[in-house]
Amino acid sequence: MIIKKSDYAGFCFGVKRAADLIENTISVTKKEIMTLGDLIHNDDYMSYLASRGVKRLEENSDLSLLTPESSLVFIRAHGALKSTYDTLNANKLEYVDTTCPFVKKIWEIVLNEKAKDSPYFIVIGNKKHPEIRGICSYISDVEDDSKYIVVNCFEDLKNNISLIPDDIQKRKVVIAQTTQNINEWKICVKFLEKLYTNLTLFDTICSVTQNRQEDAKKIASESDLMVVIGGKNSSNTKKLYDISSEFCDTVWVCNADDLDEHVLIGKNKIGITAGASTPDRIIQEVINKMSEITNTENTAVEAKDAAISDNMSFAEMLEKSFKTLNTGEKVTGVITSVTPAEIHVDLGIKHTGILAFDEITDDPSLDVMAEFHVGDEITVLLMKFNDPEGTVQVSKKKVDYFSKWVKVEEVYNANEVLEGRVIEVVRGGVVVIWNGIRVFVPASQTNVPMGADLAQLNGTTVKFKLIEADQQKRRAVGSIRVVAREEKKALAEKFWAEIEEGKVYTGKVKSITNFGAFVDLGGVDGMVHITELSWLRLKHPSEVVSIGDELTVFVKEFDKEKNRISLGYKTDATNPWKVFNDTYSVEDVAKVKIVNIMPFGAFAEIVPGVDGLIHISQISNTKIAKPEDVLKVGDEVDAKITEIDDEAKKVSLSIRALLPDAEPAVEEEAAEVTE
Repeated sequence: MIIKKSDYAGFCFGVKRAADLIENTISVTKKEIMTLGDLIHNDDYMSYLASRGVKRLEENSDLSLLTPESSLVFIRAHGALKSTYDTLNANKLEYVDTTCPFVKKIWEIVLNEKAKDSPYFIVIGNKKHPEIRGICSYISDVEDDSKYIVVNCFEDLKNNISLIPDDIQKRKVVIAQTTQNINEWKICVKFLEKLYTNLTLFDTICSVTQNRQEDAKKIASESDLMVVIGGKNSSNTKKLYDISSEFCDTVWVCNADDLDEHVLIGKNKIGITAGASTPDRIIQEVINKMSEITNTENTAVEAKDAAISDNMSFAEMLEKSFKTLNTGEKVTGVITSVTPAEIHVDLGIKHTGILAFDEITDDPSLDVMAEFHVGDEITVLLMKFNDPEGTVQVSKKKVDYFSKWVKVEEVYNANEVLEGRVIEVVRGGVVVIWNGIRVFVPASQTNVPMGADLAQLNGTTVKFKLIEADQQKRRAVGSIRVVAREEKKALAEKFWAEIEEGKVYTGKVKSITNFGAFVDLGGVDGMVHITELSWLRLKHPSEVVSIGDELTVFVKEFDKEKNRISLGYKTDATNPWKVFNDTYSVEDVAKVKIVNIMPFGAFAEIVPGVDGLIHISQISNTKIAKPEDVLKVGDEVDAKITEIDDEAKKVSLSIRALLPDAEPAVEEEAAEVTE
C-alpha cells in the first residue's frame, strides 16, 4: 500500500499562529484564559486546551461579567463580530487577537469600499460560519439584505439573485470566505459578470487554501481512496472532502478513532489531506493506524526518549524526569539570580541558563537590576551547552528578534502595505527601518528614476511592501515602487469609472511637447493641445505653461480603450473678445497701449488679445504726415471707442475725438499767409 500525504495538510499560517500564541501564553500568565468559541475548528485540539485550563466561552456570552484583573480573552483565528471588539474595549478587558491576517484584510476591504460610495456586497461563503458573520458585521451592524447577501455556492447565488438590488447605479462588491472552494468562486464570478457591469471583484480566498484544494484534487485523481482529516465543523475540511469525492472514494475522519479499517480493504494507493485546523499529531496518528491495519511500514515519528521504567533507580528516574532540550530551542524559565552583568535562569533541565548582558539587550544604559527580578518568568533561546559546568548560554535578545520576524513573515504573507523611515543610502539601494527590522529596498524598487540621487529619500517616511522575507538569512527586501504602482492603478481605476465629458479637474503639468502639454489628473494623464492653451496664437506651449504649473482643465473627449484624454483649458470666460465686450461699449473711453505703427495709423491693445485701429486721421486734431510724428510703440493713451464690428472682431479707436477742435484763429492766420 502506498500512502501519499499532501504537502499542505494541517495547520495553515493563521491557525498555527493562533496555536502558538495561546501555547506561549498559557505558561506565562496567571489570568484565566478563555476563548470566544472554538479557537480553531478541531474538537481534539479544543479538548487539549481544556486540559491545560483554557475555558471556552459561547459567542453570545456576557463579556461584561469578566474582570480585567483575572480574565484574558483569546479571539479565534476566524475573527469575531465588530460588536465583540467594541464590548472588550469598552470594558477594558485584555484580549489576544489571533484573527488570521487574511481575514482582517477582508475587513479592511469592506471598510474601504463602504467609504467610497456605499456599495452592495455579495459575499460568497457559509452564512453561519464565524468568519462570514464577522465580515458581515463590518458591512452592517445588523442583518440587512439591502446592504449585502451571503450565498454559499453558485446554485445558492442563482436561486437568490432576485434579492440583489437591480439598481445599475449601485456598485456591487464581491468578496469570498478565505476557505471558499476556488471553482465555486470562479463560476459565481463568471455568472455575475454577465449580469452586472458595475462590479468590483476581490479574490479573498487564501492562497494556502487554494494550494491545499489543488493538491487534494491532484492526489485524489491518482488514488484509490482519499482520507480527509479534520473537525466536522471545519468549513475548509468539508470543501476538501467535497473536492476529493469527485475523483475517488473518500472518507472524512476527525481522528484515528474514526478510521474504519474496512474502508482500506483492496486499496493500493491512499491519499491523505487535512484541514487547516488539524494538528500534525492527529494526522500522524491516523497514518500510524493505517500502517498497523495494513501491516505496512510505520511512518509515525518514533519517540526519542524511552519511557520511564519501573526498574529504574531513583537517580535514573530523576535524570529522565528532566526535559530534553536542544540548542536553538526557545524555552520559558524562571529567574533565580540577577546581577548587573548576567542573569541565571532555571530552565527545568539539568543545566542552568546563563544570560549575559550582551544577550539581554543592545541598550548599554539598561539597568538590569531594576528591570529583572528573581521569580520573574523569562523566555530565552538556548545557544551553547557546557556539560562539565552544567550551564547553557541563552539569549533574550535573539528571542525578541525572532518575535519581530514572526511579524515580518505575517505581514509578508498578508501582502500588507507597511510604513517605515529611510535611515541609510547604501550601495544599490536604501535601508528602511520597520518594527526594529532593517529592510533593504533595491534602487530599482525605490520609484526614483534611474540615475537620480537616492539621497533624496534619506530621512523620509515611505510606504512599501515586502517582496522577500528570509528569517534564516535575516534578509528582508521591500519595494516602494509596488505600492506606488498599486496606488496609481487604484487611482486610475477610480478615475476611469467616474470620468465624463465636461468634467473639470485640477492637475499639474507633467511634460511639454511642441504640440501641447500633458497634465497629471491624479494617476491618469490628459493632453491640452497647443490650440487649447490660449486664445492667442502660440509658437510653443512653454509661452503660457511650465512643468509643475497647476491648471484647471475640463474633459473635451476621451477614449477608455486607448487611454486617451483630450483636455480643454481656454473657455468662453477667458475669450479676449468676450472680456472686451463685457468691459467696453461704443463711446467708452479706454486706456490703450500702442503696439504697432503703420503708414495708415496705429494699432493699440485695449485688453490682452484685442487690438483696435487708430486711423491716422483720428490721431490728432491737426493734420499729420505720419503716425510716428505723434505716437511711438509703448505709449499709453486714452482713446474713444467709435465702432465695434463683432462679426469681423474689429474695433475703431479715436484719440482726436477726445481732443478739443483746432482754434479758428489759427486757421484764419494760415489762410492769410496762403493768400
